Amino acid sequence: MILDLRIENFAIIDHLELSFTQGLIVFTGETGAGKSIIIDAVETILGGRTDITMLRAGAEMANIEASFSIPEPLRPQVSAILEKEELLDDPQWITLGRQIRSNGRSAARVNGRSVSAALLKEIGQFKHLREFRMDSVEGLKTGDIIDVSQFKPGDKIDIIGVSKGKGFAGVVKRHHFKGGSKTHGQSDRQRAPGAIGSTTTPGHVWKGLRMAGHLGDYKVTAQNLEVHSADIARNLLLIEGAVPGAKNSLVIIRKSPKGS
Repeated sequence: MILDLRIENFAIIDHLELSFTQGLIVFTGETGAGKSIIIDAVETILGGRTDITMLRAGAEMANIEASFSIPEPLRPQVSAILEKEELLDDPQWITLGRQIRSNGRSAARVNGRSVSAALLKEIGQFKHLREFRMDSVEGLKTGDIIDVSQFKPGDKIDIIGVSKGKGFAGVVKRHHFKGGSKTHGQSDRQRAPGAIGSTTTPGHVWKGLRMAGHLGDYKVTAQNLEVHSADIARNLLLIEGAVPGAKNSLVIIRKSPKGS
């Protein structure tokens, strides 16, 4: 549960301080630039990736810091990690911080002490941060575990993941081009893209023209897959159909709006 948040020179924000008297578990409301920036900031201090594009224009360094209350079911796990690193101040509270510098480097802090960003991901509930829209949060409390018991055989679901990265690929593999002819002396044109230019009008290469480039490693949604079975004891879900992403990657599973 987040209690307060302080942001400096992050994205378009110069300085922002937010305090949540009762603590914040779910961040609701219409999606907008401000809300997205706050979610990105929280994900960053919880071990997310950083780059210099996150800095406000002209700034040398961005600072993000937040205080959290640790849910009681997770306190033993989190306390053990903090004690091992000699970072434990109070088993009920934790303060996390992140700095992003203009040279591309970043630094992480736990309770005011410098740590590696990898340590942030070792702290149970902070490993991944995602936003989900819900009709109601009634009945939910901090530390609740959502498992596969909500799915049953025959359910239609969508799975969202990041597809496997294939690296740099040519137009035949990336866009299924036919390639050039093998005859008439064209010994080296079988996998070439062909002409990319236009005539005097417009006098430039059209934006979005299909060319060689990076293949894969983008967000993909496999729609309307069917649940074969749910193993509640092992928290496993058996799906009929292709699931996007590499082995051991993170996916989002949701009930399909197209399902019957």
